[in-house]
Amino acid sequence: MANRTPFDDRGNPTITPDYIDLILPRNYLEKAHSKLLLMLGTDSKMEILDRMDLLAGPTENRQIKNVAAMMFSTHPEKFFPYTQIDVVIFPEGKVENPNRFTERTFNPTCSL
Repeated sequence: MANRTPFDDRGNPTITPDYIDLILPRNYLEKAHSKLLLMLGTDSKMEILDRMDLLAGPTENRQIKNVAAMMFSTHPEKFFPYTQIDVVIFPEGKVENPNRFTERTFNPTCSL
C-alpha cells in the first residue's frame, strides 16, 4: 500500500538486457518517427533503454522497467505469468448496439 510507483514503471532485477529484443523498440521508434532511431546503431542497448525512459534506479544500480519487458521482450510470460488482456469490440458502437460485440483474449502464450 505504501508503494506509489505503478507496476509498469518499477524496475525489475530479474530482467536483463538479453531479454530485450532491439527489433521491437526499433519498430516502435519507426512508427513514432522518433529521433532516437538514429542512435540504435551507435548506442548500447542500455543507453537506448535509458533514453526511452525504460530504466529505473540510481546510476550504479540501473534496472529495466517492467514496461520494457511488456513491450519489447519476445517472451514476456517469463516475467508476467498468468496475465491476459481482454479486448471487446463493438462494431456498431457500444451505444448504438450494445448487444452486438466480439471478444478476444490475449495472453503471452496465445498466438495472434
